[in-house]
Amino acid sequence: MVYGWILIMITLYPDGSLDGGAIDYFDKYESCFEKMVELSVLGQGKGYTCIDDYVDMSGDMEESQ
Repeated sequence: MVYGWILIMITLYPDGSLDGGAIDYFDKYESCFEKMVELSVLGQGKGYTCIDDYVDMSGDMEESQ
């Protein structure tokens, strides 16, 4: 079940290292996508995407030991 969408940003540095994190939360994918497109044109070396806030409700998740 998808509860919402998390907008994340990743920065790629010249030395190849990465940094990033969640920057906003949206109830609708369209809103997240619009913000992602708006931010994507602002600078080089940064990537944005929307990932789903998903919970598996099927009960099929294996318990880690």
